[in-house]
Amino acid sequence: MKRPLAVLGFTYLITQAVACYFSMSVNLGLSLCCFALGAVLWLSRLFDAKRTLPLILFTAALSTGALFLHQRLVYAPAAAMAGMEPQVTAHIVDTPERLAGGGYRYTMETTDVGIEDAPQRVKILVDAQKPLDVDLYDKLQFKTSLRLLDQYNWSEEIYLGGYITSDIIYTPVEDKPISYYFVKFREEMNEVITSSLPDEEGGLVSAMVTGDRSLVKETGVYDLFTRTGVTHYIAISGLHMSILGAMALYLLRKLKFLPHFLPYLLASVFVLLYMAVLGFAPSATRSGIMLIVFYLARAIGRKSDSLNSLGLALFLIAVSNPFAASSVSLQLSAAATLAMLTLAPKVSAFFLHLHPVFRKHWFFRWALDLLGMSIGVTVFLMPLTLLYFGNVSFISPLATLVLSPLM
Repeated sequence: MKRPLAVLGFTYLITQAVACYFSMSVNLGLSLCCFALGAVLWLSRLFDAKRTLPLILFTAALSTGALFLHQRLVYAPAAAMAGMEPQVTAHIVDTPERLAGGGYRYTMETTDVGIEDAPQRVKILVDAQKPLDVDLYDKLQFKTSLRLLDQYNWSEEIYLGGYITSDIIYTPVEDKPISYYFVKFREEMNEVITSSLPDEEGGLVSAMVTGDRSLVKETGVYDLFTRTGVTHYIAISGLHMSILGAMALYLLRKLKFLPHFLPYLLASVFVLLYMAVLGFAPSATRSGIMLIVFYLARAIGRKSDSLNSLGLALFLIAVSNPFAASSVSLQLSAAATLAMLTLAPKVSAFFLHLHPVFRKHWFFRWALDLLGMSIGVTVFLMPLTLLYFGNVSFISPLATLVLSPLM
């Protein structure tokens, strides 16, 4: 098998993305059936010499089995609290979101929910009419009416939402965890970007650099990207991550006293820290893992395989959080990357062979590479944009062609 990690990663992700819509009993049944069928094929040797089909079935069994366990042990106990109004102790763990209809939404993590036999540490989205004059990770005690959130939030391991129904008892906390400083650094980045650029440009740059889409949604730019089928450009992608990583690597390699491998290791650390600043968002984590694999391979004098790296990244993300497979941004990012690695080169090669002059002049090669990438990405993203956004943009290839050199 030429690329086992690619098969493993995409099988795991696709199976889990579909299984997220199934009940626990269905996922348990699917896991057992896939495992049994894989075992039969393995033992009876009714498979190709590379054993691809049994690997796919065993991976599907692992994927649906892991999701079943997560649904039973993590999701179901949290979902059982929906409809209750407990007195909780919690702290804010991320930048608040300003709601379009007024008010603010806070991502909090509880340390005590005041319900016996219920999970005490859960993430919840709490709505408030006015901004809370508290700092991240300060101790808060209040009553909240809990409700079950839709599946959009499950990819962030947030299953419950609520609103504050009592006064808040606030206790400052001096010793902050390291994640506090990552969030604060991201907020400072946003502040510098939005104060230096007009609203639309600032929101767009902020979304691509820090992953914060709040301003780009307020200005209507996000709707424009959605209608043209190029929302993947405002997700933290491999391109954005590669540019920042390349800048760090370039500066590190200027330090001639460092051994050959050390700049690559330090650049990997830089990418990991940037992923932490972004809160390990699924699409950013995907591109970050791929870049780290590339740097580590170069550090030991080896070459990395992009498809295997992509598969490994998807597998690690889905293993760490089974509901991450339902993340729309991760699916768009993975599909666009897969298109650029597989279909796009073939489309470009087809156009290059239409006339000898296309292969001789650098401008034609550059333009046809962009055209191939545009068509390839559009073809792979079309089913997803139709599924999630309810439309297919026929100007998407043109929009991709125009935006690719700019991004």
